[in-house]
Amino acid sequence: MTSVLEIKLREVLREDLGGTYGVWVGSSGSHYPDEKYRISISFGSDPERVEELTQVIFEQIDSLKTVGTTDLYVDKVKEMRKRQRETDLKENSFWVGSLEALDFNGVDPRLLIQYPALVDSLTVEAVQQSAQKYFNMDRYVRVVLYPEEGDEAEGE
Repeated sequence: MTSVLEIKLREVLREDLGGTYGVWVGSSGSHYPDEKYRISISFGSDPERVEELTQVIFEQIDSLKTVGTTDLYVDKVKEMRKRQRETDLKENSFWVGSLEALDFNGVDPRLLIQYPALVDSLTVEAVQQSAQKYFNMDRYVRVVLYPEEGDEAEGE
């Protein structure tokens, strides 16, 4: 779900609106000591466009929840995930980090070998259901970092 949103936001914020060089959407979850999750969306922009671009982000989240996405985006995510996994499998740091996280959270380590099937099972419907479940618009924190007054003059 977050990868679909990241692709869509990159298209809209960067390519359509020219509002940022890049946007990042990430998520993390934990089972210990309590089940919790976090979804983060980050981008850099002209301070004058923060409100406009933030509004577009909220509109895209709402669209993902209400309208969903298309097979095109789901297929892009599947391909990205498969390529990344091929690279990850060659790295000791991937194995150590993954096994530690799975152990810490009490998750069966065999999940690692089930990953390709999990990726293949991703559907448009699953993305929309995840968006509806995890994007709780009554519980979010919005942080905006603005340049310090006078920063523009210091660079000249």
